[in-house]
Amino acid sequence: MPANSQKQWKDPDIVEDAIMLQSDMAQGYLSMLDKSTTPNLRNELIKLLTDEEEISYELGVEEQKRGWTAFMMADQAQMDMLKQKYTNQNIPSI
Repeated sequence: MPANSQKQWKDPDIVEDAIMLQSDMAQGYLSMLDKSTTPNLRNELIKLLTDEEEISYELGVEEQKRGWTAFMMADQAQMDMLKQKYTNQNIPSI
């Protein structure tokens, strides 16, 4: 296959791919955090997780600024209903 027939990534594709990668990285750090047993390791993983989430947020803001994605504003009534639903759930104790 000739080199020029490869798909050319456009900026929105690159940013979306980066967001998915950030999500995967955050999931990995979160999984390790759940299993960590020392305070120093936990603190380092929390820092890494926070960094990944911040990068993901910044990429999302950039997508929105460029009009590549739109965020729907949450309806206050729906938010109140969901809050009530999940606040009043009977969660069994372990």
